[in-house]
Amino acid sequence: MTEVKLGMSKHEVTELLGPPLDYMSLGGLLGTTPYSGTLYGGTVRPTGLFGRFRKPKVVPNDQVRLTGGKVTWLYRDVPPGMETLVTLTNGVVTDAFDRPYDPSTRTQPDHEWSRELLPIALTKVEADPTFAQTVRLPGWQRQRSDEVSEFVAGASARSEDNELGRSASRFGELDVIVSYCEDLPITDVRPRYFPHGYLPVLTGLVDGFGIPPRRRDLAHWVLCRSTEGETMAHLVYLPATEQTIVLPWDLMSPEEQSGRTPSS
Repeated sequence: MTEVKLGMSKHEVTELLGPPLDYMSLGGLLGTTPYSGTLYGGTVRPTGLFGRFRKPKVVPNDQVRLTGGKVTWLYRDVPPGMETLVTLTNGVVTDAFDRPYDPSTRTQPDHEWSRELLPIALTKVEADPTFAQTVRLPGWQRQRSDEVSEFVAGASARSEDNELGRSASRFGELDVIVSYCEDLPITDVRPRYFPHGYLPVLTGLVDGFGIPPRRRDLAHWVLCRSTEGETMAHLVYLPATEQTIVLPWDLMSPEEQSGRTPSS
């Protein structure tokens, strides 16, 4: 039985279980369709992230108003052999239950092509002296582990239409979010999934997954593949300590790029 209790805050839940594998609105849950979007479907104005930026302002859309602001977090194999669903209303747990989970019934995504991209992207950043302190962090080094590679390759995080896919997991001192953008030209990824820049989207993902600000290092992998087989990896790395941040230059808006140094 899950240790999640009614009345817990979302950050208390993520400290206990880690970030959820995915999060869904009530409508998405009933329709068995993962709910994509930032901050439970709200429109996030680009006002920043973590202590380095201001708290985002959110304009709820009709779906948020219709569902009463509820969101359900999904955990698989937590506890072992079970699937846990946690419902939060305005960031507070209002329901939680377990049900049996059989991994053999789950279709494994075919993202084997992504495995070779991770070490290439990591090596590229490691070669830049700007990030000499960042790449020495234990969380950064953990990205080269088999467990992270397995999670990324097997993540159900495919983007659909104009909705960015996402999946998350915790590996010790590191939280990892992965998003896949496939079957479109590489140059179309930013205008389709990041039309207002990258930072508002990341702010929404961090809030949606309930990741506490600056408790652990955070990596976000945006892995792209076109219909012609062209591939690209965008890496974001936000250390919990005051080290240099790695940001996805090609996914950022001109306003975000202003005054910053390209990193990936």
